[in-house]
Amino acid sequence: MVRTRSQGGPALRVAFLHPDLGLGGAERLIVDAAVELAGHGHKVDVYTACHDPTRCFAETVGGPFSVTVAGGWFPRALAGRCMALCAYVRCALVALHIAWRCWVQRRQYDVIIVDQVAAVVPLLRALTSARVLFYCHFPDLLLATRRSRLHSAYRAPLDWLEQQATGASHALLVNSRFTQGVFADTFKRLDSRGIRPGVLYPAVAIPSEAALAEATAGWRRGLPPDLVRFVAGGPTFLSINRFERKKGIGLAVEALQELRGRGAAHVDARLVVAGGYDPRLPENVEHLEELRALAERCGVAHAVAFLPSFSDVQRGWLLGAATAVLYTPQAEHFGIVPLEAMAAARPVVACDSGGPKESVLDGTTGFLRPPLPAAWADAMAALLTPGAAARLGAAARQHVRDKFSRSAFGDALNEWVLEQAAQRGGGGARGKRGSTHRKVAARKRLRDAPLGGLLQKYKDAEAAWLKEKGRLALAVKNEAARRQKAEGELRRSGEQLAFRVGEVKHLKEALKGRDGTIQDLQDRLRAFELADGEERTAAETVRQAEAERDELRGAMGELLQRLSAANQVVGQAEAEVERLEGQSVEAAQTAAAAQADAAAARAEAAGLREEVAELQWKCSLLQQLSDLTLKQNDEKTSTLRQLLESESLLDGEAGSGGEADDGSDVAAALGGARGSESMGLYM
Repeated sequence: MVRTRSQGGPALRVAFLHPDLGLGGAERLIVDAAVELAGHGHKVDVYTACHDPTRCFAETVGGPFSVTVAGGWFPRALAGRCMALCAYVRCALVALHIAWRCWVQRRQYDVIIVDQVAAVVPLLRALTSARVLFYCHFPDLLLATRRSRLHSAYRAPLDWLEQQATGASHALLVNSRFTQGVFADTFKRLDSRGIRPGVLYPAVAIPSEAALAEATAGWRRGLPPDLVRFVAGGPTFLSINRFERKKGIGLAVEALQELRGRGAAHVDARLVVAGGYDPRLPENVEHLEELRALAERCGVAHAVAFLPSFSDVQRGWLLGAATAVLYTPQAEHFGIVPLEAMAAARPVVACDSGGPKESVLDGTTGFLRPPLPAAWADAMAALLTPGAAARLGAAARQHVRDKFSRSAFGDALNEWVLEQAAQRGGGGARGKRGSTHRKVAARKRLRDAPLGGLLQKYKDAEAAWLKEKGRLALAVKNEAARRQKAEGELRRSGEQLAFRVGEVKHLKEALKGRDGTIQDLQDRLRAFELADGEERTAAETVRQAEAERDELRGAMGELLQRLSAANQVVGQAEAEVERLEGQSVEAAQTAAAAQADAAAARAEAAGLREEVAELQWKCSLLQQLSDLTLKQNDEKTSTLRQLLESESLLDGEAGSGGEADDGSDVAAALGGARGSESMGLYM
């Protein structure tokens, strides 16, 4: 939301020069600054070498300021190299375009704000009458790694030019006290001249409670379906950074691996890696593939989702869906992402170095930890405890509202701009006569500047170089002092190391005290192994009993074949055997479940043996009953036959036909009686 300008201040013309107006923390700061100054009633124009309407902040398309692209035709690199030199040339072309507009199209600026590339400051001072304010995010010479002597030789004039051009600005601002200290240590010549940059913290827009609630409830509708399903699978941590190696995004992937390896409570944790991505930049493309390969090596590829480039609306949805934000850069000059996260009531885990130490309150709005996966996993686990993320998020939101709001940022920047405009002398109210006088002077300046001015600048540069050589002795002395300081720090590190060694010895003693406990555990383990052996013995006994039972069942089958008349008794015996078989199976299951208690296993095995013995006894009894019945039947049959033979001898004189019939009837009756008696024995 654009605020109205403060009462009593003059309306000024302000220009911004930024190399690439894409998506990033530096770009967010420039956009916020332009919006706030426009809200104070100033006429604001932004100049840049690159602006893609499909990959930018929304304010640069429909905001309260204009965006002009110039110098974009010059390449970003020459055969993949000399990117810093090409950036200097592109920004110099933008500065020439500003100067051309100022003097040919009569667009006079009171203040020009430059950031990132200081090399254009002398050019703007020479070709315009504006006051130049340089905002230093971080010294560029510290961001370039000297890969070889040739590369160092290539960087030497650029580093010298950066320091000279930075000192040429009318006013200097940095984004944190950390960067202020780095500025003094890096640009020692400027520091010795008493040049001290002011500190102007970046700011963020603080969403309303309604907007937060809408983002929390609506991220399922706004994010891509695949990402929605991914986030819904468990607690999600969010990393927002450009896909550049210096951002250290791999730390978040390794911390997730460490967290998920700590037990079932954290196996559902996942990570969304989102950030600025430009397919034209080789580093962006290469680093994205490197991160995907790292996730594969760590075994968490299924738990990491990548979202290259996203809109401001998607940023709000991502924050609404996340549990917390992981900010991985080390020694970051400031970092706007932690502010955006805290403004959305999301706690932040960041490295305990650089600007985050000034924006994140450790233990209150998030956690500051060394860049170690284990330490970060500890912080992430703490945020997953019930209520922790909500509590820290609420404190974080209040902290940002109090210290890093855009209104406070805009008021402070407006004071700097008004101060510079006042020192320029013209202010915002310029009369026709003064404007005509400046126009004539400017034309004369342009006419005389191309040769004489450049020659004088060359002489000044040569004199500065000779003067720098004379200061080498002082530099050597400073280096000796720095070495002494380093030695002192080394001694302190040695003392800390000795303290750590003492702690290690104490831990070793504590471990010795635990050796007895370990021995007890080993004895218990051996006892369990013995119990397991006894259990296996009991199981073998059960198997033998089952084998014997099978043999008995075979014997009972033979008995059934021999005693066809005893079907009912045999059926009851089979039912009894099946019941005992079920009891044996239950006993076997009970024995298998008795692994943790050997005594119970032995008791159960004894019970099984008793039941098997009882089964054997019953089967033996059945055998004996069967044998006895057969024997009795045989005896009765023999007796009856003898009786029949005797009766036939006594009645021999009777008729053969009738006697035979009567004998047959008696034999049949005896046979039926024998069968009935045999059946009666088994009833």
